[in-house]
Amino acid sequence: MEAFGLAVIVILIIIGFFIFVSFKAKEKANVPTYQKDYITDQTPVKFVLAFTALDVEECSSYRNKQNIRNLIYDCATTNKITCSGKDSCTVVNETLFMLLNNTFIPRDSSFVVYTRGMGTHDITISNLGCTADATTTKGYVGLSSVTLYPYPGTVEVDMAFCTQ
Repeated sequence: MEAFGLAVIVILIIIGFFIFVSFKAKEKANVPTYQKDYITDQTPVKFVLAFTALDVEECSSYRNKQNIRNLIYDCATTNKITCSGKDSCTVVNETLFMLLNNTFIPRDSSFVVYTRGMGTHDITISNLGCTADATTTKGYVGLSSVTLYPYPGTVEVDMAFCTQ
């Protein structure tokens, strides 16, 4: 009788252990969804901040190495900086396209990156039907501003992922 009681207790402990393990496995399965949401929310913000702070290789020989923020400022105001024979607007556009072509486009991400405040030199790059207007539903928008002081205005660099 004692052996039978011990066997029942062992079986109950094993069943309890399996229930515990199955709940923990389901809990672990939810982690990637949270990570995916975090990445979708934070990537636009971090991308535009990193992009505007990026030093451009073509401009390394230019006095006082140029980053994208300085090139955007120049493109929107005086357009005097040339790097490797290219004006600042061309360098900003090509650098942005190269970055997106090597990161988000191969992942088939639906996104839009655009600038406002550069006049005729504004940039819009979109992928998989995501647009800068209100026709597509977007998640969080990343924004980086470049002040044009002493000239009036600012340039905004925006990025957003579109939801399907």
